[in-house]
Amino acid sequence: MKGVRRLLASVTIIGGLTTFASSLLAQALVPPQADSFPQSYGEWAGRWSQYTIGIPAAENPIADPTGAQCQVGQWGPVFFLVGTGGGRATRSCDVPADVGLFFPIIEILCAIPDDGNTPAEVVKACSPAIDAVARKSLSLTIDSKSVQNLTDNRASQFFSFTGAIPGFAATSCTGVPNHCYEGFRNIGFTDGYWAMLNPLQPGQHTVRFKAEIPKAFSLDVTYHLNAVPR
Repeated sequence: MKGVRRLLASVTIIGGLTTFASSLLAQALVPPQADSFPQSYGEWAGRWSQYTIGIPAAENPIADPTGAQCQVGQWGPVFFLVGTGGGRATRSCDVPADVGLFFPIIEILCAIPDDGNTPAEVVKACSPAIDAVARKSLSLTIDSKSVQNLTDNRASQFFSFTGAIPGFAATSCTGVPNHCYEGFRNIGFTDGYWAMLNPLQPGQHTVRFKAEIPKAFSLDVTYHLNAVPR
């Protein structure tokens, strides 16, 4: 009986630790149904798209394999992480410990008139790529703990190309009023699977996300983050 009691006690402890770890992950990830910082996933997806488009290619963090450009253009209550144009990247980055972290696990961006002349045409051209994402390929780990139910994290948003936004993009205008983006497009659309994390505890953290469109596209991005109090 003593052996059985020890076994039951061990199971209880392990179960408790598993519940505790799940609870920590639940606290780390802002639910996609909630307004966060204080906007929805879709609204932040639009902001993220404005952010990435507003940075010249030579300094754009999407093309940065190491994380050296991760501070470029950051602003406000949310710090943006980015994926890649495809493939793997391992980046190191200091992030403020008092802001949220928002990023796409996988996303696509389209624009008028490049991908259609109306919003309906743009959605028809853009969203099938995200429809084709292999749902089992969606992966997000925070400090080696896996986040579940990522298929709930899909969001899409129309956004404006016009006007400067706070941060780096505001300095990249060419002098044409109300247009600060390449090509003078007016309307963009983004669709994808996203994640919003609550502020990290000060110290070292690892965030990794992966996704795949079979036979077309895959990415695998690891961030080694140092959350720094301000």
